Amino acid sequence: MKSRTVLRLLTVAACAAGSALVSAQSPLLPSSPKLGFGASVTPAYDGWYDNADGTHTFLVGYYNRNWTQEVDIPIGPNNKFEPGDPDRGQPTHFLPNRNYGMFSITVPKSFGPTERLWWTVSVNGVASRVGMILSPDFNITPQRASEEAPNGKYNVRLHFAERCTCDTTVGSRVFNVQIEGAAVSSNFDIVKAAGAANTALVVPYYHVNVADGVLNISFTAVVDYASIAGIEVVADP
Repeated sequence: MKSRTVLRLLTVAACAAGSALVSAQSPLLPSSPKLGFGASVTPAYDGWYDNADGTHTFLVGYYNRNWTQEVDIPIGPNNKFEPGDPDRGQPTHFLPNRNYGMFSITVPKSFGPTERLWWTVSVNGVASRVGMILSPDFNITPQRASEEAPNGKYNVRLHFAERCTCDTTVGSRVFNVQIEGAAVSSNFDIVKAAGAANTALVVPYYHVNVADGVLNISFTAVVDYASIAGIEVVADP
């Protein structure tokens, strides 16, 4: 019998220095029903990780509860960070539904464990506010995904989609992919492989051998940083 594991990872699609995958806990996200249009847009804190220079990076997404409506909210009172600079590179155009890791914010080494950076988004009469904090519950690992798996062979399907609101031309994002220490894709370009931005792409890798009880998948940036929408792992029959 085949066992099936689907890992939902954070999509990284913003102008930042590194990608981050696999949250230790569900992201901070208030609940509210979806609507076709006229609903709220909620900021989402997707996790944080340490950088080599001692700074910290927050990974941030959002949940546009409008099923069919893309929403524009310019930087200002309805789309702001605080304290400090209200413009932290956050999006002003919000795609429908849940969007993970759409941008990142790096804070200094001195940012304390009890400090918070708040993002407020107001639309359709609803103001939503989420704070970013260096809680260990939301610490994530950049550039690598791991999953416990019994020894044996697996088929791995990597899901990609370039949904960044920044530069999405061919060559704007290039990275390498390794599975179990072996290079499986070099100079991978999502837009080039998919044919266009905002286009789903699934790349399969068959007969991956796991010998230590852990399936490891690593991403190394070449241009900009790596981005992954999801990973699917199925036992090789």
